[in-house]
Amino acid sequence: MLIEAVRKTHLVSIPGALTPTEILLARAAGADFVKIFPVSAVGGARYLRLLRAPVGGVPFWVSGTVAIEDIEEMFEAGASLIGLTSALFSDLPEALGEAAANRRGENEACARSRRACEGGAAAVGRSQGRAARGSIA
Repeated sequence: MLIEAVRKTHLVSIPGALTPTEILLARAAGADFVKIFPVSAVGGARYLRLLRAPVGGVPFWVSGTVAIEDIEEMFEAGASLIGLTSALFSDLPEALGEAAANRRGENEACARSRRACEGGAAAVGRSQGRAARGSIA
C-alpha cells in the first residue's frame, strides 16, 4: 500500500528488503528500486551476484557499511545505487562546535566523496567498454 501511495505522487519508491522473497514482493508492489540493507552483513557483492538468478532485473540500492574500495565491485555485481553514509562520515570529528575540527571533517568528507566518485566512474567506464565489445546485454 505504501509503495502504491508513493507511486501516485510520482516519487521514487525504494523499500528495503533482504531475502529474495522480500525483494520480489517489493518489486511486484511497484518498487522502482529495492534497497538491500545491510548488504555487507550478508556478503556484499557476492550476495548481489547470488541474487541475480532468482531476482534478475531488479534494480538494487545497496547500503550498510559499503567501503569506498568496494564501489566498483558492487556496481559490477549488479548494484544500481550505493549508499555510502558510514564510508563518507565515519571517524570524522565529532566536536561540531569547533570550527577547525569542522573544516578538517568537511575536507575529509570531500576527499572520501571524490574517491567514491572516482570508483563509480571507473566501474561505469569498464561497463561501457564491455558493452561496446558486446559482452554485456
